[in-house]
Amino acid sequence: MMTRTDWTTTRVVAATTSKASYRLATADDRVARYALVVTPVVFIFTHSENQEMQTMKLHVVLRQSPGNSLLVLVATVCLAFTTFAQGKLLVGGMCVSDQKLTTTDPLGPFYIENSPMISTIAPAEFLVNNADVLSITGKVMGNDCVPLANARVEAWYAGEKDAFGEFYSASKYRGQQITDSCGNFKFIQTFPALYPGRPIPHIHYRVSSEDGTLLLVTQLYFEGAIPVFFNPDDTKISQIVNEADGSRSADFPIYVSIPGNVKNAENCKSYRYGCRLGQISLL
Repeated sequence: MMTRTDWTTTRVVAATTSKASYRLATADDRVARYALVVTPVVFIFTHSENQEMQTMKLHVVLRQSPGNSLLVLVATVCLAFTTFAQGKLLVGGMCVSDQKLTTTDPLGPFYIENSPMISTIAPAEFLVNNADVLSITGKVMGNDCVPLANARVEAWYAGEKDAFGEFYSASKYRGQQITDSCGNFKFIQTFPALYPGRPIPHIHYRVSSEDGTLLLVTQLYFEGAIPVFFNPDDTKISQIVNEADGSRSADFPIYVSIPGNVKNAENCKSYRYGCRLGQISLL
């Protein structure tokens, strides 16, 4: 007859050699049962944050918990329920959501073609102090939740008022980037200034495909800096993060109306968190 110790050892050996490599020792079972309670609570607690952050935190919890099929099932159900409740579904390879794709905004009167191909779009003299630096990082994603490489992202915004009293400059506070092989782009700048007629901090973006087709004209706004009489939707609002060096950063995922073009997108950094419209890899 097997003793309790023999039975536990057998379970460990069998689990270790299984395809899933689940560790189902007695101690791990206790931890897993605890995680079954903690994981949904953590997930619900973070529900007020955006989908990418929820997904990332859930993934971290799963990675730190012992492999347990029931845990994965419960966590997946939690995510699916939240996704469904927020109206986000992935149907037939297309992202379908009441949140939809990034919405459009007017081009505005200050757009200039052929802006310089630079990532630092504020004058260097205004970036001496880290507290004045704002880094905007983003990823252009297709309507199938796959990144879009080689897309052109143009950015411009109101900077410091010049000697003529103008906030927009033909040679400053604007630039463009080509998204990398994972759809990423980045701009370093100052925080947008306010000017008469548009008292809300914002950054203009124009996104076009590799062949020059215009995909989107939009603007980015910042949580906590939106006057009550403005009402941009959530697809264009980002949260400012205070970095350890004193600078600030914000993330702006842009979702356009065509499919992405990146093959093996699962190899892209942060791709598993990149789709707010329902697609996720838990393992």
